[in-house]
Amino acid sequence: MGGASEMSKGPLDAHKFHLMNQIKDATEQAQRLERDWIKKQTNLVKQQTNLSKLGEEVSELQTQKTVLDQKKMRLNTIYQNHEKEIRDIKLSLKNLGSEMNKLNDGISKNTSMETKLSHENFNIQSEFVEKLKELEKSNVKLEIDIDSLKQEKVKIRTLGSINLF
Repeated sequence: MGGASEMSKGPLDAHKFHLMNQIKDATEQAQRLERDWIKKQTNLVKQQTNLSKLGEEVSELQTQKTVLDQKKMRLNTIYQNHEKEIRDIKLSLKNLGSEMNKLNDGISKNTSMETKLSHENFNIQSEFVEKLKELEKSNVKLEIDIDSLKQEKVKIRTLGSINLF
């Protein structure tokens, strides 16, 4: 009987030992799985935190992009206005150039006309001075003739009054 109970203990003990090993293995596996699950949960929380931070960064960058797009639109509008002003100024300069050419042509005509009139005036003045000189000579000659006639008249009177006596 002692042998039979040992035998019966042996397979039961072996089965018990085997079950205990399975329980121990299952417990270790459960602990390992629990540690893995905790690590994965920790990683998930880190990933969610990173995702949240990235979402905030994306939101901030989108806000900055919106601000920069609006600024770009304002600058483009200012640039287009400056370009229009430049075109207007170039057109005005072109028109001013045409006006300057017209004025220069007028000045040139006036200068040549002034020169021509100056020469004509000089010629007329010279002719007038010559005529005045001739008239003065003629006047002097007439005065001399008048003086001479007056002297002759005085002579004639004096001779006529001498002859009357």
